[in-house]
Parts: sequence; structure tokens; C-alpha cells
Amino acid sequence: MILLIVFIRAQWQFAPMNRIPRIFTHYAPQHSPAMLLEGDNAHYLLNVLRVKPGQALELFDGSGQVWPAMVTEKGRRDLTLAVDAPLSVDHESPLHLTLELAITKGERFEWALQKATELGVTCIQPVISERAEARLSGDRQSKRDARWRNIVISACEQSKRAVLPELLAPCALTDLPALTPSQIGLVLAPGREPSWPAQSNGPVRALIGPEGGLSDDEVDWAITRGYQGIGLGSRILRAETAAVAVATLCQSRYGDLG
Repeated sequence: MILLIVFIRAQWQFAPMNRIPRIFTHYAPQHSPAMLLEGDNAHYLLNVLRVKPGQALELFDGSGQVWPAMVTEKGRRDLTLAVDAPLSVDHESPLHLTLELAITKGERFEWALQKATELGVTCIQPVISERAEARLSGDRQSKRDARWRNIVISACEQSKRAVLPELLAPCALTDLPALTPSQIGLVLAPGREPSWPAQSNGPVRALIGPEGGLSDDEVDWAITRGYQGIGLGSRILRAETAAVAVATLCQSRYGDLG
């Protein structure tokens, strides 16, 4: 049994990559015979994926364009790439979906960010609610915001999205902007009927509470401002599970999940 496990692990370590690695860049690459890739991306490719010259890559800057590239030289801490002309890629859902997510502690909110990005959410609005006070200041907030953005970027790399979803700054629930006439607002309210609007010809905003849910006053506040209360059945879901369920149901009903 031990020999079998070692053999399988060795096969996994040395098997060729079946997927082309995708790398986010903060600037649009230029069509050039040589581009130097350094920093965290180079470290990941060199030390995690262990790429070699001849390895195909894809670069994207979050605007909807992808640059095919190939590793031509491998240094100790950098890679030289040959970059081709950009291609326009459209893997986005036709549904403009904003998830208004109450902030939860630790990895649960980060997991929800990752999955929402994979499911094609257009915009993510972190929300500070009565049961999810998560105000940070100074350096701690900057580090958290950078971590959240990196999670969204990594999820785009994995899911082949070429457009980064918009990640807004956290705001209090009562500071959420008013619904426009073209928007449908949904607020998750356990115990209510799972009654969804029959169709959506415009953007959808879905408000989801933290562990323990939104308070009755918060649900009432949302409903008086045009949100429709919806339930997800008789079982109580964790906040991050509810976020994934709502995003999936919205994409299934109004987006591109058949």
C-alpha cells in the first residue's frame, strides 16, 4: 500500500500540466519578442508549477482581453516570455449580479468571495450589519482589502474569467444605494417562501446576512426599500453556503447556468 501511494504521488508530481496557466497582470502586455515576468507570479510559476521553456501561458489584465504567451527563458527568480497579440474573451454571464454579502469572520467570507467569482458574479459589496461588525482601521484594513482582491484574482485565473468582478469597499447595510427602477432586489430571509421573480430583464442585487442572519429590522428595512424577501427552504444554511446557493440560483434563473 505504501509503495502504491508513493508511486501515485510521483506520477502526479511529474505529470505534464493539462491546463494552460493563467496569470493576472496589472498592465496590458505589449506584443513583444521578450517580456520579463518577476515577483509573485514568477515565484508561483517557477517554484509551484515548475514551468520550463516552451510552456504556454495566458496573461490577462481583467478588462476582457487575454494575451497568449510562452516561456522562452527561465531564470532563478524571473521568466522571459514571448507575448502574442491579445484576444478578446467573453466568459461573462449575461446577468449583472451584485452580491451584497454581510462580512463574516475568518475564512468563511473569503470562501464566499472565491465561489461568487467562479459563479460569474459581476459585483461584490461587503456589508457591515448588526450581527457582523467587522470594522478595521489603518494597516489592518489595507491588508484585508488586498487579500480579498487577491482571492478574487486567483478565482478568475482558475475559472478562466477575463474580467475581474468589481469588489467594492465595505459599507453599512443602511448605506446601500437605493434600487434603481431597472434593478431587482432580493433579500435572504429564512422562513419565507422561496418565491423568486419569474424573470429579470435587468440587474439583480441579492442581500445575504451573516451567521445568525439579518435582524428582523434589517429585513424590514430592505423590504420597505423594494427588496423582495426570499427563502431557501426549511434548512438553515451557513452564510457562505447561502451566498453560493443564491448566486447559483440567480445564474440558473436569469443568467447562463442551464
